[in-house]
Amino acid sequence: EFDIPVELIGDLKNDNSPIKCILLCTKANDSINALSSVWKRVTRSPCGDRSCRQNGSTIIILSNGALAIRDAIYENFGENSLVQSGIDIVLATTTHGAYKIDSDPREYYSRFRIMHAGEGSTFCTNAVFIDYCKFIGWDCSLLSDFEMTLMLWKKLAVNCVINPLTAIHGVKNGELLNCQFHYLGRSLDYVMNHILEEVSAVAMIDIESQFFECTLKS
Repeated sequence: EFDIPVELIGDLKNDNSPIKCILLCTKANDSINALSSVWKRVTRSPCGDRSCRQNGSTIIILSNGALAIRDAIYENFGENSLVQSGIDIVLATTTHGAYKIDSDPREYYSRFRIMHAGEGSTFCTNAVFIDYCKFIGWDCSLLSDFEMTLMLWKKLAVNCVINPLTAIHGVKNGELLNCQFHYLGRSLDYVMNHILEEVSAVAMIDIESQFFECTLKS
């Protein structure tokens, strides 16, 4: 069990102290509003040059839908502006399990309590973040940008199979493979493979594009 110091943004509206690193763990549709609420506290590089990138804030996206969140950040705050300001947008993912604990209405902070429900592994493209994860004893690995993109697409593919099927049939993730479902005479395996094929076709466009970008930079 860990006690982690946090800031409640709503209680610190007048706080203008700079934030060097932001760990973004919101739902995808809350990410831009969350960043906007503290954007004035994000550190910019004084020289306005990519070479001074380390002087700007680091924003680590540790959320489901990280690829879409990254694109939304670029669209809302301007990719060129972020680069020139030395603000680094970093992708991360984890297989740790957690869930919210029932809150006590008498305790204001109890609504932020969570239970660490399962050990997993954490992956990131930022070496400093990985060093911190290792320091607290987590299993973690440093990935290249290309490796991270590939991993996040695989995670998305799994969610594209599991989320709709478990929701439609009212079962938990672990129960899905034990159920005998049929769709217009087709087996569950057929449906899952069909979903994966469609996701793969879309993923290949993005992955090939990033591969070419990495090749040009090397």
